[in-house]
Amino acid sequence: MYTAVVSLYVLLAFSFSFEGMAADRKVASESILWVKVDALGRSMPLTKDNLESILGTPMSMREQSEYITLWRGEPAIVASDLGITDARIKVGASRKFSIATFNILGKCITYEDIKKHYGNLSLYDTPRGHSYMDEMVYRSSQSWGSYYFVFRMIARDCLAAITLSTDNDP
Repeated sequence: MYTAVVSLYVLLAFSFSFEGMAADRKVASESILWVKVDALGRSMPLTKDNLESILGTPMSMREQSEYITLWRGEPAIVASDLGITDARIKVGASRKFSIATFNILGKCITYEDIKKHYGNLSLYDTPRGHSYMDEMVYRSSQSWGSYYFVFRMIARDCLAAITLSTDNDP
């Protein structure tokens, strides 16, 4: 009986320590993401080189016209359980920054997680009910412009993308 109790105690201790480690990893992943996102904000107006360097994703030109140049990045690992895909930056003909966006993969980052870091968020856009890809978008106004945090209805509790824009309307 004593051996069974000790074994159960050891098993419970391990399970609680793994839960704690998972929670620590989530906090660490989010911290790394917020460091990168804040660095992007401090680098405004962004350039392709800034975005490449901060996110750690090589960018290649995907579209160019007399009005815009669109660069798109490769997937990149942010932390062991968090990554980004489809990083994009659009610059105008005068090489003036327009908008940057990237998708989030991996650990679920919630509205509350974002609110803890950025404070009050305003509701910017709501789903229209046409698709699972409809988006709920929250905005965090900054001195340089805004962060937009996108939640898609297919996984409504988890952050899907982040957009940065110097304009009021991305």
